[in-house]
Amino acid sequence: MQQGPVRYFTRLLKGDFSQGQALWINLITALAIIKTIAAASTLFNVIQNPVISTRIWLPLLAFTLVVIIPIIFFSAIKATYIHLTIFKGQQASLFVFGTIFIVGFLTLKDISASTPKIKNMWHIATLSDDYNFLIKLDKDDMSVAILSGQLNYNSAKQTRLFLDENADVKTLELNLSAGHLFESRSLAKTISDRDLNTSVADTCAATCMLAFVAGNERSASEQAALKFHYYDGYDNGYRSDWLISREQEADRAYYVRMGISKKLSYQIYYITKADEYLEPSKNRLLQAGVLTKLDPI
Repeated sequence: MQQGPVRYFTRLLKGDFSQGQALWINLITALAIIKTIAAASTLFNVIQNPVISTRIWLPLLAFTLVVIIPIIFFSAIKATYIHLTIFKGQQASLFVFGTIFIVGFLTLKDISASTPKIKNMWHIATLSDDYNFLIKLDKDDMSVAILSGQLNYNSAKQTRLFLDENADVKTLELNLSAGHLFESRSLAKTISDRDLNTSVADTCAATCMLAFVAGNERSASEQAALKFHYYDGYDNGYRSDWLISREQEADRAYYVRMGISKKLSYQIYYITKADEYLEPSKNRLLQAGVLTKLDPI
């Protein structure tokens, strides 16, 4: 004899429920539970690595959209149809059909509104982005590796593998115009763990600065552009603003731990306007502890 979830699933497919159960419990209550779980997973998703996170949540989301939701709608429609044709439900059944139609329309509308986020999750899970990242040895100094472009979803791993193959590298020259935030945090950890120096000859902007300040010695040329970025509203498609704001505060504290003055750290995150760059002078960067020296001309 079937019991528990198997028996319940079988009854769903047979439409073996009253109209009230099919509508208010199997459909509306089930949708409310799904919506609550989705909101909670967004609010409390503490997995910072977006690739790992999406590879966990995306299959569950796909199963819910492709299997669970169609089944509960099918069950509600079938149970109501049985009640209408066999038990002559008439007005009550027509009311239930109308309610199912309205709920279905609102559900499709909600799914449609979430399509951009679902696509973004797919791009993250498959490491798909438009960023070009390049790492190579300096032809004039084999102890220097040059990172250029933008940090894509594989940059930190690619850098670690490159360093494993080039053990003589002591300095990473970061010429990066931003990129993915988690990759910068991961790259910063690699730099710190391997006690590497960092330098900038061209531009280090936004998320690049998190990696730059991880260097043991931090230098820049006179013409280099070092730009902090207040990434208010940073969104990778599936995490709450509350979590992201906590991580931003953790990044500010990280700057301070790396020797950056508290005054500058507060300016980066609390004074600079959202989506604007803060580009202090070289002298101020030296005074604030961002730079430890200037490269000779």
